[in-house]
Amino acid sequence: MRALAGEGSPLAARQGELPPPAVGRSVVVLLVLCGALLAINAPWQSFMAHDEGYYAQQARMMLADGDWITQQWWGTLVYDRANGIQWLVAMSQSLFGFGEIASRLPAMAASLGSVLLLYAIGRRIAPEPVALLGAAILAVTPIFMQASKLATQDVPLVFTELLAIWALLRAEEGRRRFAALAGIAFGLGFAIKSFMVLPAAAAMAPYLLWEHRRHRHLANPWLWLGVLAGLLPTVAWLGLSYLRHGWFPVEAYFGKLLFLAGSDFHNVGPLYYVWNVPVNAFPWSLLAIGGAFVVWRDPAYRRRALVIGFPLTLFVELTSFTTRAWYYALQLLPMMSILAAACLAWLAGRYAAHARLPQALTVFMAAAGTLALAAVPVAALAGIDPLPPELSPLRFVIMAAGLGFLAPLAVLLADRHVAERHGVHWAWAWLAGPFLAIAGLFATGLWGNYTPATKALLTTGPIGDAVLRGPVAFVLPPPASVDKPVVLMSLYMPQPGRPVADASGLRPGETAWVRARELPRAPAHEVIGTYEDWTLIRIP
Repeated sequence: MRALAGEGSPLAARQGELPPPAVGRSVVVLLVLCGALLAINAPWQSFMAHDEGYYAQQARMMLADGDWITQQWWGTLVYDRANGIQWLVAMSQSLFGFGEIASRLPAMAASLGSVLLLYAIGRRIAPEPVALLGAAILAVTPIFMQASKLATQDVPLVFTELLAIWALLRAEEGRRRFAALAGIAFGLGFAIKSFMVLPAAAAMAPYLLWEHRRHRHLANPWLWLGVLAGLLPTVAWLGLSYLRHGWFPVEAYFGKLLFLAGSDFHNVGPLYYVWNVPVNAFPWSLLAIGGAFVVWRDPAYRRRALVIGFPLTLFVELTSFTTRAWYYALQLLPMMSILAAACLAWLAGRYAAHARLPQALTVFMAAAGTLALAAVPVAALAGIDPLPPELSPLRFVIMAAGLGFLAPLAVLLADRHVAERHGVHWAWAWLAGPFLAIAGLFATGLWGNYTPATKALLTTGPIGDAVLRGPVAFVLPPPASVDKPVVLMSLYMPQPGRPVADASGLRPGETAWVRARELPRAPAHEVIGTYEDWTLIRIP
């Protein structure tokens, strides 16, 4: 461990020198750190149209219809993905009512669970202080925390993957039946994200194959029994859907895989993850690169095929997949956090030994923080305002992050007359900047209040009054579209009405949203309001 943390560092935790932090205390630290960020919300919230609003509205439709099997969108069968996240969101909505926070609770719970699971995993593959630091880094990784407050599949998928890894590590400890839990977690991941759980399973190959002689997981029947049990919800859902709707659900479900595999759906290019992951996970993505070298060379780290092989293999797989999106890369972040913690712990050891590199990094961070703090008032005094009005709260976030980046310098100044510096304090000070930035983004609503102008238009004024009076129909010629206006209008109708295939089928006394090109086919009507190319009308 000397190479990890340096002589005398509180992060060293060498056997016989420093006891590791108490597990209970570490769990409390993680609960407070992650829980605080999850609890911070702006007073006003609004949905992101894709994909959050789509899942939230589908869950709402399931509750309204009492049909938890059929996957539909305004009367049109879709079956373009698994139904797991819709079930979770619907259960939350049934308990807490329909709304943004209620719809996001499953992802928030999965986020907190992921942080705790990563700590439990880290304790088995790294020194205890690094495990705690790695779990804390995941909690202050910006893109992970933003996804943690979206009613989408991605953070629950990360949770199931970490649950499977933790269960396999427990099975190595002589509790072979824990392998069944790993198989169940894989199956539940399939229910949440369909075939996108397969790349993560394949990324386990370095650990499962190279170290098979030691753990023999693939020869453990409990693992395969767990896989079968975990797949039962998806198989049962597809089977019941087949009994109701014939072969269409099965064909559509498997057809989506072929569509995604054969097209560059987001058209972002083959190098997308090369720049996207470093930017979205800054600064931990850069530290993770150094951490890989630390883990590879230091015998204190175990399961290198897992902590290095898993993210590296998954990165290659995601890059090779033609459809690329930011949320696929969330699966890389847990192991990247452990690697970043290994690098930061090594730097803390050098800091305790008065080495130059940590001091230079401290000065660099302090300069960046000072620049961020000064940029906002200087721009105001100069009359420069580069931000549009909707992004004006970003000034507060920039200053909060800048203040946090000064934390390592504060530790360095406090230690300037101390012979043995507090490396652990310096390492944890790195978390202050990302924590304050994330807290600011949540508190200002830049994250969480994604479509405030649209929500205000659809819930106040003449449109808001009209949709409150009773059910509102939707004129959607099949197949029903799921574009942004349709999703948002669906979400902010307190009483969704019936889907109508043709505007001429509207009934007297009915209120309905009609697309502009369909409006001439509608019966005589009065116009209540418009939103983009849609018009809200009432039939006398």
